[in-house]
Amino acid sequence: MKQQGSNFVTWGGLVFLVILVLLAAYFGVAALESFLVVVLILCLAAFAWGRFALRKMEIEIEETDCCGFPGQLLEVEGRLCNRKFLPLIWLDLSFPLGAKTCIEPPEEFINNNSDPAKKDLRDLCAAFVWVTPYQKVCWKQKALAVHRGICRVDTVELCSGDGFGLSSQTETMNLSIPVRFVVYPKIIPVDVSLILNNMSEMESAKNGFYTDRTLLENTRDYREGDSYKNINWRLLARRDDVQVNVYEKLTMHRVCFIPDLFSFTHLEELEEGQEKRKVRVLETECMEDMFSLMASLIVKLHEHGVRCSLVIPAGADKPEKIVVPETAETQVMELLGALAEIEYKCEAIDMPVDAINRERHKLGQIYMFSKNLQRSMLAQNHCTMQELGIISILQDVSARMDGEKNILTETDFKTI
Repeated sequence: MKQQGSNFVTWGGLVFLVILVLLAAYFGVAALESFLVVVLILCLAAFAWGRFALRKMEIEIEETDCCGFPGQLLEVEGRLCNRKFLPLIWLDLSFPLGAKTCIEPPEEFINNNSDPAKKDLRDLCAAFVWVTPYQKVCWKQKALAVHRGICRVDTVELCSGDGFGLSSQTETMNLSIPVRFVVYPKIIPVDVSLILNNMSEMESAKNGFYTDRTLLENTRDYREGDSYKNINWRLLARRDDVQVNVYEKLTMHRVCFIPDLFSFTHLEELEEGQEKRKVRVLETECMEDMFSLMASLIVKLHEHGVRCSLVIPAGADKPEKIVVPETAETQVMELLGALAEIEYKCEAIDMPVDAINRERHKLGQIYMFSKNLQRSMLAQNHCTMQELGIISILQDVSARMDGEKNILTETDFKTI
């Protein structure tokens, strides 16, 4: 990219040139005066070109979301419009990403950059040569997905100037629709047979269904053998005939995953001068492995026709969230996108019991991924967890490999 601005062609530099021209004319040095006049005209043209080069420029991005997995090359299509009579001899464009981001420029951009100062550049950049008046240029902006997360880009920086590089101008433009680079958790080979077996055992115990007493389907006349628990006592008090409630029967061919984020933290003692203080530290690598395992189970269970959902506990500035995809066709991308959005900063978290109870009929079997049960959400809500029937998966023992697959064994599941 070009260096921003110029040390010579500025308002101060132009004033200095004018003074030199006047001094040369005053002392009668004709050759020097002619040379300085030519330089002054050239600098004025360069200065004016740099000042007006970025006027009436428009940037349009085709996709608002660009999604992929770590290691993949993400790509968005954009259009650059020069809506003025003045052409652009050169134009540099960059998407500022910030210090911490889930994407970075492709390796070939960094390797092919001849400027050593630009080797550590982490913005997405593109360069254009000779953009003619009223021309529309289409290009593809590439980015390398590094790790799970979401990078939101809502501004773009443009830099252009004269052909000699004497004067340049940089301008920041807001995109009409921000671009989101979504990087899903890494997918690994997994064996879901144990989860499927648990599901089959639960279904076979109740003929494949369970009755949700919170969802009333209708009422009907009492029949011999009906349980007295299903009698509608309110209707019986108003009229003589006995009516029984018929509740909805729901299939258990559903699973729900809950990330126990707080269990992936621990207290660490730090020294500051002569004082020591304890700081809660996030075990980032273990937590990312947990997200990877969870995402892989969602993908594999989807192949077996199992409907999946997520319960994301509330964070410091974000409310709790229950993600139940409406259709099986969209569930994988929707759930992986929800996992990519999670940002955790070591704050204490409570189990969203009320929200789970409200949506319990949609969730099916509940699995919670924990690093350590002693410091998990289960330890804080033990009695309530018994009612919810959560089956916990301990992340610290679940990363075994059997051949080419990560397997889950009986020791990974702790039924509370």
